[in-house]
Amino acid sequence: MSTARQGPRLRNRYAHVLFGIVVVAVLLFVLTRESPPETDSSSLPASTATETDGASAPSTNSDPSVTTGATTSRASGQEEAITTTSPTALFEVLGPEGSAYREALDGFKVTLQGMVVEISAANSDWDNRAVTGARFDDVEASIVDVVQRVGDFGQMVRSQVVPDALRDRYDAPEGPLQNAVRLADLVSEVLAGLRLPPPDDGTVRRAALTDFIVGVDAFNRSVDDLLLYMEENASDLGLTTMSPTTTASTQPIVDPPEETTTTTTTFQASGTLSVEATAYVQGLSRFKVMLAELVESSNETNLAWDSKEPDATYRVTESALIEVLDRITALRDAVGNHEVPEPLADRGAVVIEMAAGLVPSAEAMLEGLRLPVPEDGSTRRAALANLSRAAGGFTSAVDEVAGYVEENAESLGLLR
Repeated sequence: MSTARQGPRLRNRYAHVLFGIVVVAVLLFVLTRESPPETDSSSLPASTATETDGASAPSTNSDPSVTTGATTSRASGQEEAITTTSPTALFEVLGPEGSAYREALDGFKVTLQGMVVEISAANSDWDNRAVTGARFDDVEASIVDVVQRVGDFGQMVRSQVVPDALRDRYDAPEGPLQNAVRLADLVSEVLAGLRLPPPDDGTVRRAALTDFIVGVDAFNRSVDDLLLYMEENASDLGLTTMSPTTTASTQPIVDPPEETTTTTTTFQASGTLSVEATAYVQGLSRFKVMLAELVESSNETNLAWDSKEPDATYRVTESALIEVLDRITALRDAVGNHEVPEPLADRGAVVIEMAAGLVPSAEAMLEGLRLPVPEDGSTRRAALANLSRAAGGFTSAVDEVAGYVEENAESLGLLR
């Protein structure tokens, strides 16, 4: 074969080979475009969940107050530490400002109650002067003293430090301040009625005394309404203190033996007092309310008798005072049988003692009513005043226990 004939054949073969190479290259390109490249786990972003040593990465809860998770780090021969944080909660108590305000309002009621007893007694002595021998000058001096103290009381209520969140309610037309201011005019009318010359028979004075007592009742109701509002809305009003209580425990984990677990928990007041402590404090609060109602009933009964109201017959008055005595005796027994948590034994004993001291005054009040003439009611009124003071002592003892529990619940072991 000649060299001239071999040249075209070689060129054809080279062309065929070249064409095959191009076809193969195209096929490889297409195939590699259809199959996604393998993912290298080392190139994943940090936010992708991974598993390391059997522990998953912490998850984030949508509730900002709840964070749960586990952080694990282990090296040969070292301990593994796992920290778990439970849902955040706090031990909530009434703050110093709210507590001081509550105590001041309770004190106002006790102060007024004493003045009602005194002015009622003076009026009763004057109405029964044929028996009591009361002199005008002495009765007038007693009522003048009460009038002056009621005026001072109004100034005290006006100068009382009031939390900003309660100022509008305190100053409202039917709030404690305005009711206290009105008392000064009402009690002055009692004195003016005493000084009226004949033929006045005391009707104006007795009507003025009734108006004064109604005014005192209005003040007490406004105080009770304000205290109830404060208790129900203390947190929203910013009158509470969040007192965190933290406990930590360290326990060994079975695998490996060197590992420990630390748990941190924070408690909330409304649900973290122990069942025993909660029952005790709530029970004392109920006793305090019951006693306040009994003292108020005693005041009304004695005032009706001293004022000779048509419905206040001897039998009605006696029955009412017997009921008061029976209920106070039952209250004393209930307080004595109320289970006291061991850490509060000493303070609980004081509350029981104060409750026991209520009964003799209630008994003396009933016996004073039953005393025959020439008894002028002095014994009964003195017993009523003693009952009021004893009730104030009981209330103070209860408030002291409640405050002590609020401040020291953790150290006393009264939390769940």
